[in-house]
Amino acid sequence: MSGKEFYLEYFQLGPQVKVMAIDPETGIEVSIIAPESATKDEMTRVAVDKLKRMIAKTASQTKEEDDSATQDGKRGGILV
Repeated sequence: MSGKEFYLEYFQLGPQVKVMAIDPETGIEVSIIAPESATKDEMTRVAVDKLKRMIAKTASQTKEEDDSATQDGKRGGILV
């Protein structure tokens, strides 16, 4: 996943900073709360790592759902 781009937003919340990381391809969004003493690089790294874990988790769950639907003979459509 190297070279992938994410959107990052930083919000000052008193003595903390809320960092939101968004994947523009999937729309998956995560956030972290960091102390304002943390560097921007540290906050960015933690938020992006969390986003990457969430993307991987979502992808594996989707694959499991697809595999189970295929095994059950279901294709996810609605019979009308």
